[in-house]
Amino acid sequence: MDPTAAQPPAVDGPYPAWLAAAAVVLQRGGTRPVDPVDVPALLGSTTVEGLAVPPLGAPGGPTPLGPATARTTAGWDIRSLVAATDAHAAGVAAITDLQHGATSLWWAVGGAGTAPGDLAPALDGVWLDAAPVVLLAGGDTTDLTAARALAAVLIRSGVTPAPGTGLGADPVGRALLDGRSDPGADVGALIELAGALGVGAFVADGSVAHRRGAGDAATLGYTLAAGTSYLRELVDAGVPTAQAFSMLQVRLAVSDEQFVGTATLRAARRLWARIGEIVGVDPWAAGLTLHAVTSWPMMTAIDPWVNLVRTTVAAFAAAVGGAHAVTVLPFDLPLGAPDQLGRRMAVAQSLVLMREAQVGQVQDPTAGAVALEQLTDTLAVAGWAEFQRLEEAGGVVDALQNGVLDGGFAAARSERSRRLATRSRPITGVSEFPTTDPTPARSPGGGVFDRAERWSVPFEDLRAAPPATVAVLDLGGSPARRSWIENLLQVGGLETRLPTGDDPVAVLVGSDEHCAEHAGRRIGELRAAGTGWIALAGRPTPGLGALLDDHVAPGADVLAFLHRTRDALHADAGTPR
Repeated sequence: MDPTAAQPPAVDGPYPAWLAAAAVVLQRGGTRPVDPVDVPALLGSTTVEGLAVPPLGAPGGPTPLGPATARTTAGWDIRSLVAATDAHAAGVAAITDLQHGATSLWWAVGGAGTAPGDLAPALDGVWLDAAPVVLLAGGDTTDLTAARALAAVLIRSGVTPAPGTGLGADPVGRALLDGRSDPGADVGALIELAGALGVGAFVADGSVAHRRGAGDAATLGYTLAAGTSYLRELVDAGVPTAQAFSMLQVRLAVSDEQFVGTATLRAARRLWARIGEIVGVDPWAAGLTLHAVTSWPMMTAIDPWVNLVRTTVAAFAAAVGGAHAVTVLPFDLPLGAPDQLGRRMAVAQSLVLMREAQVGQVQDPTAGAVALEQLTDTLAVAGWAEFQRLEEAGGVVDALQNGVLDGGFAAARSERSRRLATRSRPITGVSEFPTTDPTPARSPGGGVFDRAERWSVPFEDLRAAPPATVAVLDLGGSPARRSWIENLLQVGGLETRLPTGDDPVAVLVGSDEHCAEHAGRRIGELRAAGTGWIALAGRPTPGLGALLDDHVAPGADVLAFLHRTRDALHADAGTPR
């Protein structure tokens, strides 16, 4: 394109001038003109629930500020995840993390965490009056069993628990995850124990809904429904409303979708302020805390170093969104028990954001930014509607037991799977720009979260299949397409080579002109040589399509194509896939 042919107009004019300037930029390198009217749609996007994510240049005037975060400008609580079955290893990890800058501990008990009977020796050396501990019960360990183990340690130590210490009970979330637990189990005993110890009782854990595939609005609605259910239990047990808020934490997962993550936390603050307005209590002033954890589903075992980028973006989004506590999951957690480097980096990421980037020095830094305010409003409205849907279904417990709750996540799960499979939601290092380096070996452990919940697992399973090679016949005219198909095949663990004359599977690639001229003849030659399955990298014409077994182009279901390719290879070899 001639750089002098279309110069963008000055950007200091009104919004239409900005649209015209953006249209010129978007058109560069393309073959079709861009209408300025289409610019917002081209720059914007939608969430998996179909909610609009406006571009940063969205028009609008001043917006009323929502409830500001109660977090002080001192920063946020750096909450480190401790998940080790060995009590000594767990204790060493906890103390080391605290020495490196963590300020609280999120302690897994049972399952892949510390056994309840080992919690006392594991916590030996942790100053419980200085470092808050919040429990995460798992496996066959109930919330009450884990809580009693912590209570025994606190009583034996004789210290006053640090502010923020909590039992971390979430019976509704446990039932949502395993489908077996009683969502009303031991609630009364947990309230009594928390009151006696002077610690928090419950966590309305939205990260559980996130792991089950819920979209952001559904997660907000679920968190409100679970949280208000716990508040009702506390108030019914005689706890004053203001104190009930202080005995509850809200937990949300934040992925590497930065603006959506920030807006989701801001929407959560507004929604909980609305709950407080209804009951006549400011929840943030009463002590309700917002705990953000970087998304487990977004993590990858292949090329785990990229997880450092993902979790840094997520931690930044959480801090900007007003989280009071932030947990960065170690980048190597998908490999098993995180090593010292993984744990050290998880703490350091928050420290760099807080102390070097000074992110915590401004309360609600995106306040007044039109696009973020619009997105916050959109999520808040949709989240409140989801909350009302669950309440109309009889509350979160009834909605869980009759399938209304998880059924509400199905559409978002399906849409996310589609985006992942078509790479419209790419996973760097896995579904795009795949690394050829082997996944680092790691000792078993660290399974505090379910592997199947991670979005990259379908691609990782393809890479774990036996190595195979596909012949790529380049018809010429498009090095970019050749690179594209080689990259795509590598996503499925398939290496490429030149045709040898006895190839069971072959993929043709070339420019449209070269394919039109040469593809028919070359397909005939391949068939004559015994090639049983031939695909094209690109969109074939109807005539050419009749000669092919398959094709793949940008926007296609890459996972399905790679499975079909492997099926063809195994069918020729006569071995099971």
